[in-house]
Amino acid sequence: MFKLRKKEVGLILQQALIIASIISLTVVLAASSLGQQDLDHVIKVKELSLIQVILIKSYSYLFFMPFVFIFFLVFLAFMRGRLSFENLVGSRRLVFISRGVVIFLFFVGIINAAGFIYETSASQNQEMRFRQISSHAGKDINIILIVIDALRADHLGSYGYARKTSPVIDNFVRESTLFKNCYSQAPFTTPSVGSLLTSLYPRMHGATQRASALSQKVKTLAELLQQKGFLTYGYVTNPNLKTMFHFDQGFDFYDDNLIQDKFYYVALRRLPLFNKVISAATERRFDSTDKDNIDMAMPRIMKWLHRYKQENFFMYLHFMEPHEPYNPPWRYKQIFSYNRKDKVARDMAFYDGEIRFCDEYLGLLLEQLKTYGIYDKTLIIITSDHGEAFGEHNDYGHGHTIYQELVHVPLIVKHDEAFAPGKVVSEPVRLIDVMPTILGVAHVSYDGLEGCSLLGDNGDAMIKGSGEDVFLERIFDIEMRKEKHVLMGVVRDNHWKYLYAKNLENDSLVHQELYDLKSDPKELNNLVAQRAHIVGDLKRVLDRHDSYCSRLSLDEDSSGIDFGTMEQLRSLGYL
Repeated sequence: MFKLRKKEVGLILQQALIIASIISLTVVLAASSLGQQDLDHVIKVKELSLIQVILIKSYSYLFFMPFVFIFFLVFLAFMRGRLSFENLVGSRRLVFISRGVVIFLFFVGIINAAGFIYETSASQNQEMRFRQISSHAGKDINIILIVIDALRADHLGSYGYARKTSPVIDNFVRESTLFKNCYSQAPFTTPSVGSLLTSLYPRMHGATQRASALSQKVKTLAELLQQKGFLTYGYVTNPNLKTMFHFDQGFDFYDDNLIQDKFYYVALRRLPLFNKVISAATERRFDSTDKDNIDMAMPRIMKWLHRYKQENFFMYLHFMEPHEPYNPPWRYKQIFSYNRKDKVARDMAFYDGEIRFCDEYLGLLLEQLKTYGIYDKTLIIITSDHGEAFGEHNDYGHGHTIYQELVHVPLIVKHDEAFAPGKVVSEPVRLIDVMPTILGVAHVSYDGLEGCSLLGDNGDAMIKGSGEDVFLERIFDIEMRKEKHVLMGVVRDNHWKYLYAKNLENDSLVHQELYDLKSDPKELNNLVAQRAHIVGDLKRVLDRHDSYCSRLSLDEDSSGIDFGTMEQLRSLGYL
């Protein structure tokens, strides 16, 4: 039987370690040629080669760091003369070259280790670059528009929820006007925020699909306020709103730094098997959701506010709580009880915990405004882009339907001169009414908006509803079948709600529903067969609106979405 002597076994192990180190560090060296920087500026989806895919899948600091340590030991042993390269390379003439390769790759490992430390600390905490800039609005007013992503109106105490999810917001309502029946124009972020910031319906601003961009042909709220001399600042934590999707139009400062993907995050996400183990142990997903918490956002926002508190400013703040994944800090997971065998109950308890988490940090922002003495002159609006489903209509999450759980959102507005404290408006209003309302308070005129100001006709404190039909929309682009469908709805007087689905290629009606929201607020009883005359009237209204939007629609802009953002959107369920 063949036997190896102890010395031979040791030599084989030494050679194996050297070979493994060289292979590992060669892969790292090749991958590092792509740059130790944000993937948004490194890889474009349409330019991704097979070699780059292989490198990205191979590039993992979890595998890399142990090899650096092993290589360091091998390097020391080599320098002390305890290892011979003659057995490895087979020729004394190659010893010098082999030594040079080992030394070179060792220093490559040190550089990459430094890159790992930089990515995990410095780059994620990169400060906003302030600059010398002043407002010239000539108006004694500030504007803060706060969007709490995926927040259902009926999960706030001020909207009748039993759980104490929102003590800060509920207290804020006492100083504000609450709009009881506000509707988003779409059931997910991209088209909804596009409508919020342009006062246009989704097809009119072009951002109708996930990962599509806001058209640069439209005027945004930030652009109009910027032109009138306001400093404009945006803070976003949803990848759909990153700079590449043109939602930064009109902002002097647009902070999406914390959700910019990192190279090692992609590596960890692509580790087979190990990523699941590491994720379970660390409760991290190695994507933007690890860095979107409001406790990380608020210090950055506060620094900007402190720097420019004496200016007239517009702030757009978009927080991801309570968006899926429902994973609030541990303390907030314990606030609301639930049946541990019921996943939906757990998800809802954690969802409510995230609302409470966000609510408490909003309190810090409001208190800081009071400390700076600018709270009273600041128009503050709290709303959401869409709701969230927890099994209603057999749906979970958002983006699939336009039922109430997804399109009924909170709208709370505070401004001492224009909005009556404690007033509740029951008439239906829309997110597209927010922009003209802000412009009205700021005395900025602009035509071509689809929304209506919620102020009285004279801009006084006679707050009203929009008095308009509420239109809802969701475009489905079925690529495999080369079909495009639209799911549309209209709400009239907060009473009748009519929905239909149409094939846009041949304009054929696929499905229709009618609900009496007064007697059936959960939309369980379809009255299409019983109320044919109402169906006929509302269908004609919806057809006219569909034709109107089609005539004014803008082509969708995919904006050359990069690989890192595609990964982020996929991890959030958007792709």
